[in-house]
Amino acid sequence: MTQVYPMMALQIFHYARDGLTKVLCSALNDLDPTCIKRLISQEVVNHQGERMTPLIAAVRQGHYKVVKLLVERFGADVNKCGAIRIDSTLVDNASPLWVAAGAGYINIVKDLIEAGAEINHRTQTGSTPIRAACFDGRLEIVQYLAHCGADVEIPNSFHNTCLMIASFRG
Repeated sequence: MTQVYPMMALQIFHYARDGLTKVLCSALNDLDPTCIKRLISQEVVNHQGERMTPLIAAVRQGHYKVVKLLVERFGADVNKCGAIRIDSTLVDNASPLWVAAGAGYINIVKDLIEAGAEINHRTQTGSTPIRAACFDGRLEIVQYLAHCGADVEIPNSFHNTCLMIASFRG
């Protein structure tokens, strides 16, 4: 298993990233819980310096069924962070909820919060999920996060609040 593990972790990552729900389920189904936990917690680093778990990769691509499978059936950690590139900026310490909120995936946002995602988690530059949603004017997500208790007053490391971002970005 030790020699096969890195290759297997990469396969699991690709299945999640590519939205291959049935293939992913089949690959994980017969494994012991410890092995599953290791495989779905493994970060993959790409040539752009992004670090993603299978859950973050699935969230980023909007693969709702894969996200549900990883969280509900296999117990993926909804608060394990990674680093993703947005345009030319590498956003470090990005949670799955931050990624979903910024990308506009309301159903994934709802499921992650229901599964215990930390609503006010901050990226390395202090951005929160609600701030990520404000950045691109994702009103439904902003309203939902606020309803769930997200703090709109938390500034990022540049001292910008959600109101400032929403005003600036429109």
